[in-house]
Amino acid sequence: MELYACGFNAHGQLTGDDVLRAPEDVEYLERICQGDKIRVLFTGWADTLLEVDGELLWYTVSGRWKLGTTLESNVTAAQIVSGFGDHSGLQGVLTADGRVLTPREIESEGMVLRPVRGPNPERGPDGKEGRDDGIQHIVIAGNGKTYISLGGKIYEFSSLPVFFGWYGTSSDPPPSKQHLQHLLPSAPTQLVAGETSVTALLSSSSAEGTHPPSAVYTWGDARHNHLGRTITPDAPSTVPHIVHQLGGIPIRKIATGGWMTAALSTSDDLYLWGGRRGDAQRIRALPALTPMAGAEVQLVDIGGGGGDDDHRQPEEKEEEDEEDQIGLDVLDVAVGSGHVLVATRDGRLWTAGRGQNGQLAGGRMDFQADWAEVAWAAKKKSSRVEAVFCGPCSSFVLVRTAPASGSVESQ
Repeated sequence: MELYACGFNAHGQLTGDDVLRAPEDVEYLERICQGDKIRVLFTGWADTLLEVDGELLWYTVSGRWKLGTTLESNVTAAQIVSGFGDHSGLQGVLTADGRVLTPREIESEGMVLRPVRGPNPERGPDGKEGRDDGIQHIVIAGNGKTYISLGGKIYEFSSLPVFFGWYGTSSDPPPSKQHLQHLLPSAPTQLVAGETSVTALLSSSSAEGTHPPSAVYTWGDARHNHLGRTITPDAPSTVPHIVHQLGGIPIRKIATGGWMTAALSTSDDLYLWGGRRGDAQRIRALPALTPMAGAEVQLVDIGGGGGDDDHRQPEEKEEEDEEDQIGLDVLDVAVGSGHVLVATRDGRLWTAGRGQNGQLAGGRMDFQADWAEVAWAAKKKSSRVEAVFCGPCSSFVLVRTAPASGSVESQ
């Protein structure tokens, strides 16, 4: 496997260069690592965390580190499911069994991950029993608010230090003004945070009762139409509510960055919403800033004849276009602070949005309102795109290379 990247690189987070060497932005997709197994765990403003063949690699301002773990953590790289951080960098990782580890430099061991534990780890933020299963998700919004999924509930902390203050030193519930509890019909399978919003996906395995096979819930700041739903007294912005336009559409992935959010259906259709009000430049695939009732989410057409100005309702367009086969099937999507990266099933890459740091790939350094294909993807005939990722101003493409002629690829 190979991982390619482009975009903002002032902190050496793409190339692993020491910041004292003044690393430059990467305008074209460049290979940054290769191995039999690669997992992208965190793509932040100043850091990138990868697992490559069982080793944790941390690209940050002081160069490229190999992260170890202390004996007390008893964790392997394969057990780490994700990293979390903010504008200042990587702040910690989450393990498969719900533990939180934070990076620390130890003179005798170098940079290691150490556990963060309280005296009563089985208690939740509300002081009640319920930490047996561990934390399922940790995300930090651009405004600093920190959200965890735990025991089927979402807990919102006013900041990361407040969360660490509860998790690392005390089992007592924090003051009510510093944490909120959000209830969902069931535990989310995915949880992502943008600048001031949170999006949760309840999949067919978690949605119960009268709820659809999958459901997308959003909450946060009501401005900029970036919640994908109409704000009403019965469905305020500060409380999780379902995105009705996606009702009945099985969703397999959600992604967010800045003020935009994307949802990808099991039938490989892409939906997009949000965008910051007041921006002079706007991706055409986004819904209008002043949508008519029920037009907050846009079904995106890439490479087809529908065009980005087709503003039918998502459910209407999906039904009417089913026979027309308009547009390309989408394999994966990632969202940055102002750009979107899409991989289609035919092996091509597409970008739109801000490109001032080279995050659109192919040498584009300007704003791109319409979808443009990245010529690089067409040249990688011997590779298959597996997944795409975005940092705030960077793009990553994970590809699986074809086995050498005459060889058999292991399963």
